[in-house]
Amino acid sequence: MFFSILCLSHICISCVFRKCSNNDLWTMNVICALCCQKDTVVAEETRKSVQAEEAKASKKAHFAEAIATDAQRDLDEALPALDAALASLKSLNKNDVTEVRDFF
Repeated sequence: MFFSILCLSHICISCVFRKCSNNDLWTMNVICALCCQKDTVVAEETRKSVQAEEAKASKKAHFAEAIATDAQRDLDEALPALDAALASLKSLNKNDVTEVRDFF
């Protein structure tokens, strides 16, 4: 698209600074039209490629979201047990440790 705009600008500038015959102007217009068609084809191919990549990314995002939800559920289940274990650990004293050591 940008190249096509440059083509059209070139036609205008060329015609201002020198006298263009109708044949020259027609030839330049054909060249620019071909550039526009090529730009349109490239843009369409790029759009299709981007849509395909977007579909893949969306699928991966849904998969990652499912993993995150599952992990959060597991974490929510495990945190109370961790808190209880830490509370029990904090409540231990030297006599408790000695008593456990005597078993071994």
